[in-house]
Amino acid sequence: MTANVVAFTCEWFDSVASMVRTFRINHFKDGTLEIINLKNRQTFLKRTYFDDIQRDNFFVGATITINCRQYFVADYADEGTRLFFQANNVRIFGLVKPEAIAAGELGKILRAVDQASFTLSRLKMVELDARSASRFDCASPGNAVAFEASVLGGGGESVAARWDSLARSFGGKVFAATSAGSAGAEAMAAFESAAAWGHSSDQGDVTCCVVKPHVLKEGLLGDVMACIEQELGLRILAVELTHLDRTSASAFFDVYKGVYPHYNDLVAHMISGPSVFLKIGSGAGTGGTGGVVDGFREACGPGVVQVAKMLRPKSLRARFGTDRVKKLSTALTSPPTALLNATFSATSSASKAKIRACA
Repeated sequence: MTANVVAFTCEWFDSVASMVRTFRINHFKDGTLEIINLKNRQTFLKRTYFDDIQRDNFFVGATITINCRQYFVADYADEGTRLFFQANNVRIFGLVKPEAIAAGELGKILRAVDQASFTLSRLKMVELDARSASRFDCASPGNAVAFEASVLGGGGESVAARWDSLARSFGGKVFAATSAGSAGAEAMAAFESAAAWGHSSDQGDVTCCVVKPHVLKEGLLGDVMACIEQELGLRILAVELTHLDRTSASAFFDVYKGVYPHYNDLVAHMISGPSVFLKIGSGAGTGGTGGVVDGFREACGPGVVQVAKMLRPKSLRARFGTDRVKKLSTALTSPPTALLNATFSATSSASKAKIRACA
């Protein structure tokens, strides 16, 4: 079943007027959308096609970027849209257990999720205590990665069966929930656990990697993480998916303002969709003089993607980048732990953490 048009009530924060403005976004079956200002009932944006905005990008709680404006999807605008999504949008929950994290299989598992066409909407590494570990059938407490994903269409039962089958293929290393009630309850319990980013006990040589929106849109997040774990032999110590607003994106790349000719394009790309922040370390916890920082920077390759493709075709930027804006970023910090935590806090607030970024 495909609805000709679905409608959502969305909010946009007008930073100049310091107020929230409410709009109705209509998304049509042919991929076009229009925006109506609900205050005066006038058309704000005429029906326009956006090839990077799909129907499954819309769900209550999502953030949609249209012409560099970020709209928060607050609710369904009509009962027809509500009924359509209740019948066709299936949300699943998964938790990659600590034993899989320790074995370096996080990227491998998320790659399978990507290939199964599940669209990640939430992703975070959390620290499970003994009680939480028991709830999710984990062998022991420790760091785990919780995620939610969604599929629009295909029938609820078939999607649930497909997710159950995929989860079983991981050999008990992933806790899975599919029914609406169960998935919601388990997700709430997992995501309310302490974030591993600010609480990880590893104080050794670490760095940060920013997986930009284009990688997620292409379904390559799992490939990037698998490369870090399996090919580079590094450990992912913390991870979180977040959709930066313009203030946070500008603060994160503040060092390039007025210097980097593609600064505005870089900020626009960072707010166009969700990004994933990774904290990466050797796992030794013995400190060091920049081994992981320098090693990971070397693995990323030259900053210019075209140069990387010619000189270092196996580097991360050559494999997952397309131009000067759409490439992996690293945040190089010293001392690492304090600044990495500050860097990550900038993704969820307007704090201007000072970092040395390598776009």
